[in-house]
Amino acid sequence: MIKIREIISFKILKIAFLVLQHFFKKTCYICVDNMYEKHASCIDTYSLFEYLRANKKEAYYLIWKENLSYKTKKTEGVITFNRQGDPDSSSYYFLKKTFWQLLKCKYVVSSFYGSLPTKYRSFLKNNKYIQLVGVGHGPVFLKTLVFDYPFCQEQEWDRYLVTNDEEKNIFLANGWPESKLILNGLPRYDCCVNTPHKQKKIFIFFTWRLTFEKERNSIYTSKYLNKLYKLLNNTELNIYIKKYDIKVVIGLHHALIDIVRMKVPNFPFEVADSTNLIEEINTSDLFITDYSSIFFDSAYLDHPCIFYRLDDKDRFLIDIDIQDRDNMKEKDSQLYNVFYEESQVIEKIKYYITNDFQLEKNNKSKMNKFFIQRKNNIPTFIETLEK
Repeated sequence: MIKIREIISFKILKIAFLVLQHFFKKTCYICVDNMYEKHASCIDTYSLFEYLRANKKEAYYLIWKENLSYKTKKTEGVITFNRQGDPDSSSYYFLKKTFWQLLKCKYVVSSFYGSLPTKYRSFLKNNKYIQLVGVGHGPVFLKTLVFDYPFCQEQEWDRYLVTNDEEKNIFLANGWPESKLILNGLPRYDCCVNTPHKQKKIFIFFTWRLTFEKERNSIYTSKYLNKLYKLLNNTELNIYIKKYDIKVVIGLHHALIDIVRMKVPNFPFEVADSTNLIEEINTSDLFITDYSSIFFDSAYLDHPCIFYRLDDKDRFLIDIDIQDRDNMKEKDSQLYNVFYEESQVIEKIKYYITNDFQLEKNNKSKMNKFFIQRKNNIPTFIETLEK
């Protein structure tokens, strides 16, 4: 009975909105990040929201109250939600909460496709006064399987940000018209700043596998977790860490906690706050990953990186993870320090420790193609969007 009432209420509210919308000047932005996972880092469009507010532009930010970063967000312009932003949420609830802001809205900028309920999202996409703009949660260079899903399909967005010519060509090859693409750095790149820190730090962060969502307990017996434990407990590595007084921090992908419900393992090193990974990047000297897209934040700061493909031959991965892995391996030659054996990783870590964590000049040059610019990402994004 409640659902029927909400469906009718949503239709009535839509009609009222469409009548009133003509009388409002379109001046504001609405920004939204992850609306359905407690431990997700909400920074992609929040950085844009903060800039807009600081420069006296009208902007609003949507956030789910259960997200752990909620208490750190400024209150002015922030619209809080008690319900998650998944497809089963009430579109009526979302429209009701944002009704007056949407009347003045010209851009809804989102980093997570699934944050907005289906009917609400469709209503925005089909509204002639509002542009639905995607900025993504990271470049798609290493994860091209996203094009098999709605969150990166052309018909789902009015505009979409691509961070470099390589990524632009990937979008074009997947059916996107060039007119829909905005070539610009991610807004959150403006939050990437080398921050002085007394102790040298290695930050380790591996992305997750959809396999673990299908079989939640598989994480505990996976090659992924076992190889990670083995790396962290490597005797040679720990000798070097103690000898040179190196700090090691481990980051866990938010989906492992929020979707898989994994208990935080008893790692021998500090576990990062997953809602504030930028801070870990800004205060690190070496980044180790498999193929997480936050590698680009580290590369933006010219930090050296090591790619450790720790579960490369895991036969228990589901087909989609295997396909993702195989697509990613085709990009190995465009990266550097790509290793499949722990011993290779240890040797490279030792190299960077003894060479003051300096990225080699040739590898630094190799990374330049991934960045269209190294400053003012937000102002140029706004300027390009509003043209």
